[in-house]
Amino acid sequence: MAFGPDGRQWQTEHGPQGGDEINLIKPSGNYGWPLASNGQNYGSDADDLPDHAPDDGFVAPRFTWNVPPAPAGMFFYTGTRFAAWRGDAIIGGLRSCSLIRLKFSGDDVAVAQEIPMNVRIRHVSQAPDGSIWAIEDFPTGPKGGGPGRVLKLEPVFGS
Repeated sequence: MAFGPDGRQWQTEHGPQGGDEINLIKPSGNYGWPLASNGQNYGSDADDLPDHAPDDGFVAPRFTWNVPPAPAGMFFYTGTRFAAWRGDAIIGGLRSCSLIRLKFSGDDVAVAQEIPMNVRIRHVSQAPDGSIWAIEDFPTGPKGGGPGRVLKLEPVFGS
């Protein structure tokens, strides 16, 4: 979860298969799980969960991925090193092995950029100097299980 520049609270959520989402947190909000989701249960051959629908009693996500990234960590960038990103949210992607930059306009959310990292990103954060730090999840696969890394990200060409 992270607070946006306007003070509102946003949250990334791992959904079921195909249901990762961004939610705008509302007091006493019920976001539907497990009764409504824009995904389906793992192992199911069919869309066995009702999608969010108007007036279904649940707070619908503000954004749902078609190809879920398995979001991990989230912050809103406030620094100057990545000046074009100021006010945008940055999240890590475990499944997508990327950093994802989200733009917000009122209640609307859009993916502005996805930056391939080629490793599972477990968490991201901004340092006081405006640099961005990411935690690489330990390598997976037959030779996985070793320690991950902490990565300091620097802008390229001042962007």
